[in-house]
Amino acid sequence: MPVSTTLKTYWSSFLKLATFILFMICTFIVQPPLLSNHPDNITQPVTRFIIASLIALTFIPFQKYSKKKHYLLWYRISIGSFAVSVVLVIAYFILINDWSVNYYDGDRLVKGKSMLKDAVAAKDSTAAHYNRAVITDEMFVKARLGQTETIWPTAELKARFYVLISLYISAVVFLSGFIMTIIQAISSYKKQPAKPMKILHFLLLAAGLSAAMTSRAQSIDVKQLVTAAFDTIKILAQVPETQLVFDNSSTTSSESTKKGSVIINMNQLIDILRNIDEKYRDNVVMLVVSHELAHQAQFARGENYPPLLKECQADILAGFFMAQYMRIRMELFQMTQHITEPNDPRIYSRQQSYMHEVYAALTAIFDLGDEYTADNTHPRNEQRRVAVRDGLTYGALWLADGLVKYFPVNSSEHTKYLQSLNEFKQLLDYLPNDDVSTWSYRHAKYVVHNQKGNCRNIIVQNDWKFDTSMSHPYCSYTHRIKNIGYTNVTLTFKDQMYTVLRSDPRNTLYWELVSNQSHLVTIAPDSVKVITGEIKWEADNKIMPTYVALGAPGSLYSCTSLNYQDKEMADEYIPALQTKPSDINVLDVILSMRDAFKDQSEGIGEAYDRGFNLVYYKSKQTLPFAKKTEIKFNRASQKYSLYVSLYAGKSMAQAKLQINTLINTLQEPRFKLNLHEVKEDPDHTYWEVADENNRAIGKIDLRNRRDYNIIQADFEVFGK
Repeated sequence: MPVSTTLKTYWSSFLKLATFILFMICTFIVQPPLLSNHPDNITQPVTRFIIASLIALTFIPFQKYSKKKHYLLWYRISIGSFAVSVVLVIAYFILINDWSVNYYDGDRLVKGKSMLKDAVAAKDSTAAHYNRAVITDEMFVKARLGQTETIWPTAELKARFYVLISLYISAVVFLSGFIMTIIQAISSYKKQPAKPMKILHFLLLAAGLSAAMTSRAQSIDVKQLVTAAFDTIKILAQVPETQLVFDNSSTTSSESTKKGSVIINMNQLIDILRNIDEKYRDNVVMLVVSHELAHQAQFARGENYPPLLKECQADILAGFFMAQYMRIRMELFQMTQHITEPNDPRIYSRQQSYMHEVYAALTAIFDLGDEYTADNTHPRNEQRRVAVRDGLTYGALWLADGLVKYFPVNSSEHTKYLQSLNEFKQLLDYLPNDDVSTWSYRHAKYVVHNQKGNCRNIIVQNDWKFDTSMSHPYCSYTHRIKNIGYTNVTLTFKDQMYTVLRSDPRNTLYWELVSNQSHLVTIAPDSVKVITGEIKWEADNKIMPTYVALGAPGSLYSCTSLNYQDKEMADEYIPALQTKPSDINVLDVILSMRDAFKDQSEGIGEAYDRGFNLVYYKSKQTLPFAKKTEIKFNRASQKYSLYVSLYAGKSMAQAKLQINTLINTLQEPRFKLNLHEVKEDPDHTYWEVADENNRAIGKIDLRNRRDYNIIQADFEVFGK
């Protein structure tokens, strides 16, 4: 049968199906009301399924009463349906405005009439926090993350919800019934057959189920996550006028503009979220949004810092905003659990749970490598970990400062808490007149090592020893610091002792600072200063101590001088290599930089000989196959080289595998390798690497360091 004939024959069935689809689409435009904002809330999909089922059931009388004599009946029913639907729609829209608040993306949350006593006090406190005399119910519900049962009595909310949802379902069913009964009346009068009713029933029910599934997919829409995070954090950042803009360009990144807009690039964000566990997605979105809103806070203060410092401070502020957000979640938890004592163990347990969620999310995003770093004005990933972690720690200080009011004044608990709070402030180097802006900017200088050119002129020899007796749990340290430059340098640095997870000791996000000692020393050219001291450590069956010495990864220091010519710090950063371990292009890139190894060094240098003759700097250039990459400086010859640690462990087989991979890469006519075995040390083998003109360009080392119980495989490329 031709399509046109089929359409004419079954036109009424197709029109009814189109009406059904239209009204199901309308339930996504004007969404059903919600009792509360819970992640697993299935109210909307269930409501749509009920509507789909009720509309589908109307096809039973349509099929039974389809003769010409029934057409007047259907006209009367259509008029009645129209009258009832008008009343229902008017009643619904009057009540929905009075009985609910707008949440996000069209969601309406039912609200009560008489607020709980705790909620009244919390609303006043929230208004004071936002520097407003009063706030609307909508703002308060958003601040409470949609947990309406913590604001109004549950029984009152349920009663209103059942009335609203009944009106909603009835209005949709009667409106659709009005249109379809008119179609049925016309169809009956013309005596058009209505044969494929069973198939149509199935299609309608399937469409209802599809609508329910689509609703569930929509509930986890990324834009909704961004909008919710934005509306919460912009208040915490005290930039309430900032506008959110979505961008779908494939060539731009998320950014914050001085005109008061935060632009979120959805393609970039979705690519990030695609590689991250779904349960951590909310916190990743919160971090991205918090970082951009931190820039708005900088603009509001008129701050104009060098790019690297600006980005580092934004990461610290993002951590602080996330800590404030966790405080909101904690207040919700305390309210729902009716917790009034600040020392209730449930508070600590839940706080640890929230911190774990945030740390796991941050671990995931920073483990992605350079994907989140859109350009070279941002700190390195490890520095970003430190910045966000320390921002969260400052947030804990801010939260603790707000808990003092829960202790009776002049009580022993009050005195003890204030003492602990002051110790915490000293631990973070919090000064009397500090606020989050001044502290974060000063801390950012330590994270990215301000005046990096001066830092290259500082060389340190570190020596430390742990006293493992529980009667004296301290680590003694000695720093011998030399200035090889031509001007006085003031070095400000911190000796830090952290507790780290025994199960994941390398993840700096989980490091918790337990001791901190600050030092400030001015070193004249070609002179040496010695600093000694001891720092306390802590440990138990889950955590162990880690000492961060001057110059070590994650250490905090800055090097300043009066005549330092500050320049754009972004110029000192270059992108990491994006090549495969076996790609010969890696070696080509390294060789092309042989006359610029000095420029690849960063931070303070470390020396292991008493004369400070061989200095090792961290390298800006990271290699995909390297365990560690450093710039080696021979002060006697004034030569720089790139020093790559290929392997450091206890497996000779693994060390040889790394060596052979590199040697296979060098099997080209333009390279010559000469194997040497050291007679004085049978555990030491090395290969000289030369170019086609027999000029030495590098050296490969394999040695078994029995004195340290470690096997090392290294590759050194000589500078020109």
